Amino acid sequence: MSTHVFNMHDIQCKRLGFSYQYDLLSNIVDAQILAIRKASEFYEESKKSGFQDYIEIVAEEQGDIVEGLIGCSFVVCQVYITHVVSRVQSLQNTAKNDSKELKTTPDSKQEIRRSFSPKVSSTNIGYVEAINALANYFKHNEEWGEWAKQTGQEKQTISIIQPLGLSYGSSRNLSKGLQTLGGDLQALFHILKKWQSDLSAAYIAELRTLNLVS
Repeated sequence: MSTHVFNMHDIQCKRLGFSYQYDLLSNIVDAQILAIRKASEFYEESKKSGFQDYIEIVAEEQGDIVEGLIGCSFVVCQVYITHVVSRVQSLQNTAKNDSKELKTTPDSKQEIRRSFSPKVSSTNIGYVEAINALANYFKHNEEWGEWAKQTGQEKQTISIIQPLGLSYGSSRNLSKGLQTLGGDLQALFHILKKWQSDLSAAYIAELRTLNLVS
């Protein structure tokens, strides 16, 4: 009776490169984009009424809806980011079990997010780190209070989102953040997919030099 020996390094590489969550989460982002479009259409329709007070009310209400939808979309992107980072760390830990220290990226979550990520125009902030910070802002900003008084993780998040154009007290910070990142939610998801693909390719190349995968 023959036994099959599994190469855990190969399995972890496949897990990092496998993108089943991309298709699932991308569909969710598509639904958010459609909802944002409908909110914008409703506002445009309201302008036909000619009643300024009504138009301003609709603008405020639909603007709030759009902010929430953008925020939810950033959180969906963050789920994808967390999935990829977790796979990288699993790959690193498997190598450590064989007394190998992989060098493709550092092992901290923050440094993995920064590695292989293109920079947002006119900033030194990577897209992956920016998206992750915007998701955290959406989830937690109402707990913060004045930004200047924040410490720890909150202060770190603020240091990322401020160069993206966000400011304390603004009710449209997520729209501003999206605009700074190019204004296209689906394009941001494609950037994340490319980031995952580049990480996977780089790790496979390193593992091959160590003769851990074929």
